[in-house]
Amino acid sequence: MADPTESPSRRPTVIRIRRPIRILYFLSVATSCALFACAGCCYVTTWIFRPEISEDPKVAEQVAGRIVSWTLPAGFAGKSTTTLDSALFKIDIAKFEQERGRGMIVVGRFSVLWMNAQSPDQLKTMRDQTQTIIEQQVPSLKKIDDPEPTSRSVTINGEPAEFQIAHGEDRASTTRYWQLTGHFRSNQADAILILQCEEEFMTQTQIDAFLESLK
Repeated sequence: MADPTESPSRRPTVIRIRRPIRILYFLSVATSCALFACAGCCYVTTWIFRPEISEDPKVAEQVAGRIVSWTLPAGFAGKSTTTLDSALFKIDIAKFEQERGRGMIVVGRFSVLWMNAQSPDQLKTMRDQTQTIIEQQVPSLKKIDDPEPTSRSVTINGEPAEFQIAHGEDRASTTRYWQLTGHFRSNQADAILILQCEEEFMTQTQIDAFLESLK
């Protein structure tokens, strides 16, 4: 109840002081709740979405076989896998290495189980996400410079797929590499395949033969 002795000119001043205090109070409560929710979400996400990692060559062959059918180039063998199968999404990644450590092949797929990309924009988003996941899980992939890669079309899992064949230097060194990169569909999921090998240990003919083996 307002003090009858309080001057009218003073009352608005009291209101202006109290209102910012209330706003700051509500903001602090909301911020605290958001921080606790974020922390809890991060904890649950880490606990639930923990990928399985294997360094068994046979497991690498099995995981790759679920994504694509191929004939490995001579000198390459299974190295490791990263897999995750949750109620929300699925990740399969298989890595193969050249016997002297001068190259690698990575094949992986990523799918959100409640979403099937149909439009070009959705498909591009899925491809970007798949490539980001692969690059995060396989940090040893090189950045190859080739301003004019060659395009090749093949059919994989009954659908057309476009691949880029690059031949250039690794940005981090002067070593020249062959690189084969392409996206394709695998069991309603977006899949990507990346082959990188030093030019000394692989030829254009071997690249073509591997590309033609993809089914």
